[in-house]
Amino acid sequence: LGQITQHTLTPIIKQRVYEILHCSYEGSFKALYIEAKVMELLVATFAKQTSKRLPNASETHKLQRIKAIILAELDQPHTVNSLASRVHLSDNKARQGFKQLFGVPIITFLRQQRMEKAAWLLEVEGLTVTDTAVALGYSNMSNFRVAFRNYFGCNPSHYLKLKIMMITHD
Repeated sequence: LGQITQHTLTPIIKQRVYEILHCSYEGSFKALYIEAKVMELLVATFAKQTSKRLPNASETHKLQRIKAIILAELDQPHTVNSLASRVHLSDNKARQGFKQLFGVPIITFLRQQRMEKAAWLLEVEGLTVTDTAVALGYSNMSNFRVAFRNYFGCNPSHYLKLKIMMITHD
């Protein structure tokens, strides 16, 4: 018989599952969307790991500290260099190790977390788009709108309108 293995739930895998569970499409388009997301989920789950050595315990601890710093300081302008320096790790080890450990590059993780926090601040906390951008450290509204659009596929104000429409139709 087959062998049961456990896979780490990386941010990419978690995001794909979230997208499947929160699909707002209907009918055949919903089926097509879910099928595509399941394919993405399978690729993310079974993609071959790079043959480079895995981070050792000390490096893993430092990489987890980088993740914690990002989560605690979403409003700060982090770079890979600044984060690696704070935990006494080389840029190269930080980049490679973070991707191996968490499944995404550091900067991608940072952007994902900022945008998820932005959605939370807009939806749940009721902040304005401007206040949300400021809370996440954006000094330029245009940069915030572009980042939001790249992540969610629409501007923050349109995102809120879609969420309100979804709530009123439930």
